[in-house]
Amino acid sequence: MGKYKYLFYDFDGTIADTYDGVVEAMEQVFKHYGIDIDKSLYPNYIGPPLNETYTTYLGSKEKGYEASYLFRKIYNENGCIDKTKAYEGIKETFKSLHDKGYKVCVASCKKHEEAIMLLKRFGLFEYVEFVSGLCYNVRETKRDVLEYAVNELKASIKDCVMIGD
Repeated sequence: MGKYKYLFYDFDGTIADTYDGVVEAMEQVFKHYGIDIDKSLYPNYIGPPLNETYTTYLGSKEKGYEASYLFRKIYNENGCIDKTKAYEGIKETFKSLHDKGYKVCVASCKKHEEAIMLLKRFGLFEYVEFVSGLCYNVRETKRDVLEYAVNELKASIKDCVMIGD
């Protein structure tokens, strides 16, 4: 085993290509609020917590959360989440790291339950030691997500590395 024991993987853009589904749901939310946004900006909004993006455009944290809830509803109920595709080779990578004794973990600004569901769908969950995702009003930033994971695992920061963010 190498220098790090805990390997924290981001989800969006690291484990899976989530672009098409996220953009489709984002577009519907922006349309709902009557906001016309330059589509070239969308890549900037995939990964960070959506409530931050929506708060910026809608002017209040309350509206940002409202828009985030609408996004989750659209994303899950309109099939946008089903456009997510695991990257080629990620399953073999996770299995190999797991078999070598690394603690493969996921730390994502994707909603916690969505990350778990997708990891199971892609056959990755069995190789993952721990998943930490967003949980509104509890874990709202990447820092919160990582702190929660490190604390729950009782890991030392020097034994951890973040991959993909």
